[in-house]
Amino acid sequence: MKMVRFLVGMILLSTGCSQAGDVPIVGAIRWDAWYGDGTGVNGEVEATLSVQRWQQRAPFFAQVVSTNKVEIRGGAEEIRREIDYAAGAGLDYWAFCIYAKNDNLTRALDLYLDAPNRSRINFCMNLQAGHLAGGGLTNALQRVPLYVEYMQRPEYQTVLGGRPLIYMLFPQHFTASYALQNGEEAAQLVQAFRDQARAVGLKNPYIVFQDYFPKKVDALRKEYGADAIGAYAANTGQHNMPYEQFRLYVEDEFWPSFFETGAEFVPLASTGFDMRPRIETGISWDPKATTYSINMYQEQPTPGEFAAHLNNTIALLKSHPAQTPAKTILIYAWNEFDEGGWLCPTLGEGTARIDALHALELE
Repeated sequence: MKMVRFLVGMILLSTGCSQAGDVPIVGAIRWDAWYGDGTGVNGEVEATLSVQRWQQRAPFFAQVVSTNKVEIRGGAEEIRREIDYAAGAGLDYWAFCIYAKNDNLTRALDLYLDAPNRSRINFCMNLQAGHLAGGGLTNALQRVPLYVEYMQRPEYQTVLGGRPLIYMLFPQHFTASYALQNGEEAAQLVQAFRDQARAVGLKNPYIVFQDYFPKKVDALRKEYGADAIGAYAANTGQHNMPYEQFRLYVEDEFWPSFFETGAEFVPLASTGFDMRPRIETGISWDPKATTYSINMYQEQPTPGEFAAHLNNTIALLKSHPAQTPAKTILIYAWNEFDEGGWLCPTLGEGTARIDALHALELE
C-alpha cells in the first residue's frame, strides 16, 4: 500500500472516519522547465540555479559543470526515475502545468505519457488561463480537443466517481488584452471542456479555479462556471519567515479565507516559497523579478514540520466534507526548484523531501 495512503487512512481511522472513499487523493504540481536543451526557459532556469549557493536546489539529474554553472536537461530515463520516486513516496497524481504541444515546457509530459512505468502515478492538467485563452476564443477552442485527449488517457486523475480533474490558474487572465473579449467568452470556453468531454463519453470535468485571493476567484468561478476554488501556491509577502510561522499562516488564515466563500475547495499543502534564485538572476516571464525584495521568502521545512502540515491538511478534509467533496489535496510543489517549493530529490538534499512522506507513516 502506498505510504501516503497508509498514513491518511490511519489518521482518518483515528478520527472516526474509516470508509475507503474518505481517504484523500494527494497530488503535487509540476512545472517542467527542467527538460530541454539549454535554450529558452530551460536555459534561464539553468542560470538561476547556476549561482553556487543555489546549485543544491537543482534536481537530482542536474550536472554541475563548474562553481557557477549547472546543466539541467532531463530525458526519458529521468522521468522514469521521477515516476518511481513520486509513486514510492505515495503521491497519487501530478498536476502538470500545460503549455502548447510543441513547447519545450511540454516535453516532460510527453515523456511521462510514453514512460513504461507511467501507470504508477496519475496525472491531470494545471492550465494557465492566459495561455489557454491566448489569441482569442477561436484559437482557445482549437486547443480543447488535445486536452480532451489527455482526459481520455487511463492515467488521467478523476474525482467524485470518475470526473476528470482540471485546475485552471488565474482565471482573471481569460479576459486579458491578449486573450478573450469578455466573461461570456470565458464561460463559453469553460463549457467547451464539459461539452467535448461528455461527447466522447467522459463524465463532467471537475474544474478548479486557482488564485491567491478567494473572494475574487470565487466570483469568477460563479461567472465562468467552474466547480471549485483553490490555490497554486501561498506567499505571505513577509520577510525571512520560519516555516512553522508560514505553516500557521496557511492553516489559520489562508485556508479559512477560502472556506468563508462557501465554495467547494481543494486545500493546498505547501513546502514553502522562496524565489531568491529568480530575484538574483532575473527571468524573462517575470520582468519585475529582480525588483522584488531578496528577503521575501519562507524557510524550507524540516521533515517533521512538513509532516505536521500535511497531517493538518488531511484533518481539514475530514472537518469540512461539504466543501471538500473531491477529497483531494494539492501540494506545492513537486519541482518548483527556483521558485521555492519541491519534493523531487535534489543535488543538495537527495531524497529528504520524499523521505519526509515516508516518515509520515511512523506518526
